Amino acid sequence: MLGPHEAHRELPDPFPLLVSEGTAQVCATTKATRRLRWLLVAAWVLLIFALSSVPGSTITSAASRYSVLTTEGFALFLHFVEYAILAGLLLFATGWRPPTVALALALLLACSLLGAGDVAYRLVVPGRDADPIDWVADTVGAGVAIAAIEVVCRRRASSTPATP
Repeated sequence: MLGPHEAHRELPDPFPLLVSEGTAQVCATTKATRRLRWLLVAAWVLLIFALSSVPGSTITSAASRYSVLTTEGFALFLHFVEYAILAGLLLFATGWRPPTVALALALLLACSLLGAGDVAYRLVVPGRDADPIDWVADTVGAGVAIAAIEVVCRRRASSTPATP
């Protein structure tokens, strides 16, 4: 049984290879790496909202030159990919090893809420509409990415020999 002071032991570092030497320089690098990972997430979210800020007339003009842009399936595919990449970046930023159900659900919820916000934001952009099917594609894209990364992590973990 743990005593009152032992109950709050430090959890192992999620980046053991980056801090194995324990020097201040390595710790600073780890902090910089973590910041960079979250900056990538922020940059991707800004890009998503920047693309949503493009007026409908500009999209129509571009679509007239490239007919593939006018198909609904292509638009849904783009939503799927946008949010699959967002989920991957969020997983990368959190250092998700090994995957947990709670974190997977939290990240899926975060991606879904961002997708809903993105769809709602397009209501105020001239010439754009808020189609709920876009939000579904966003959420499904994030969910598929999270599930795929989990499968890859589990396969790698099961194929890696245990260290003595």
